[in-house]
Amino acid sequence: PAISRAKDYLYWPDRYTAWAQAKGKPFHRLVARVFARYEQLLAENNAVDYDDLLRYPVAVLRDNPQICADYRERIRYILVDEFQDTSRAQYELVRLLAQDQHLMAVGSPAQAIYGWRGADITNILERVRADFPGLHTHVLKRNYRSTPSIVRAATAVIQDLAYGEETLRAERTDDLPITVVQTDSEQEEAQYVVHEVQRLLEAGVNLWDIVVLYRIKGLGRALEMALIEAQIPYRMQIGEVGFFQRREIKDLLAYLSVALNVDDALSLKRIVNVPPRGLGPAALQKLGATKEGLRWDDMAAAWADQTITGPAWDSVGALITLFDDLTQAIAHATPQAVLSQLLTRSGYTDWLGANGETGRLRHVQDLLAMASAYDVPGSTAELVRDAHLLAGASEEARRTGGGIQLMTLHAAKGKEFPVVFVLGVEEGLLPHKRALSAPGGLDEERRLCYVGITRAMERLYLVRTESRLLYGQRQRNTPSRFLRDIPRDIIHMAA
Repeated sequence: PAISRAKDYLYWPDRYTAWAQAKGKPFHRLVARVFARYEQLLAENNAVDYDDLLRYPVAVLRDNPQICADYRERIRYILVDEFQDTSRAQYELVRLLAQDQHLMAVGSPAQAIYGWRGADITNILERVRADFPGLHTHVLKRNYRSTPSIVRAATAVIQDLAYGEETLRAERTDDLPITVVQTDSEQEEAQYVVHEVQRLLEAGVNLWDIVVLYRIKGLGRALEMALIEAQIPYRMQIGEVGFFQRREIKDLLAYLSVALNVDDALSLKRIVNVPPRGLGPAALQKLGATKEGLRWDDMAAAWADQTITGPAWDSVGALITLFDDLTQAIAHATPQAVLSQLLTRSGYTDWLGANGETGRLRHVQDLLAMASAYDVPGSTAELVRDAHLLAGASEEARRTGGGIQLMTLHAAKGKEFPVVFVLGVEEGLLPHKRALSAPGGLDEERRLCYVGITRAMERLYLVRTESRLLYGQRQRNTPSRFLRDIPRDIIHMAA
């Protein structure tokens, strides 16, 4: 990411190195060395990366006036949509091509929410005005999508940023107050959403007209469980792998499935060499593995008869012992305790950590948090059953395109829905705690909240909880500062 960001700002290794030596931190000086070597390897292989597809054209146009003039002659009209999301490199390409040409840029500073991936809001706020002094600005002030209360709530959140959106007025005349909901836990939060969705469905609202938004993906886990228990179809955002479709979750559920039923040949084959135990294709063949899976009896017999030898024999023996112990633990321990034992004994956590799989480690923590809800010893089978039900329901909704939608606030940009729930409207989540320490981070979180609110056409629910289990730790939460910005007269506090 550091090298990608450097290229986005049109840095080459020599310039980045000079900056790192003069103003950077030890991390930046390390990046400078890696950057130089990376560029060397690209050159040796006559290759470019994604960021170079912008950086090289900009360099060619900037350093070769005649080539730039030729392209300006060929490209007489330029339209840039979502201008607030342009990066420094994208803006520079537009600037070089658009001099003396007809340029039209469409964008909204209040919807600049991608600074974390290189978008530079100063392009629309400052640079384009300085580089194109004859630019005419037309502010579109009429909102046809949302009700007056939704428009007022959104503009109130960004009223101190003075982007022009604070002058928006709603053209719709029908109106409902903004529903603000306070719950005690993520389970109660999920149950509220489920009950309200059921009420809306009874009132004639269509499933596909409802969306649930959240700042980070982990906030949707409890809701997924509540939806499947209520038999309400749902689907994840396009491109997102469902929680139960993730490799690490499938691995751990496969372990538990084998511990519950050693005849689960598919699950046993999945995890027999995960983490790697030196059981490659040749060893698996000796153990009796086929396309249909690996039978426990065949594996145990191959180990007892010493059909396999050496380290592979030791690995299979350790695996058999592990499952014997897990089976005993399942009978008297909680699912969370069983999972914890599995993660330690199998080396799965250490394996992910050694490979820098921090994202997968977080998902493992989410599964542990889910398991904590099954606090009765001996209920591991119920956990595995519910997990498979959730996975099946999620896949069915994805395949058919039905159900309410669950997605992050970032993924919702550009979309609109009659009914919008926003979860986790709490300090530390919206605004996110990491953003508060970054330059301009709070402003971007305000814009993100604005985007979330303006996805709603008719009904908007802002939901928060007093206590939330996140990344394996339960924490107390206070209401988001953005809630305080919304006028009291358009808020309905749900009981």
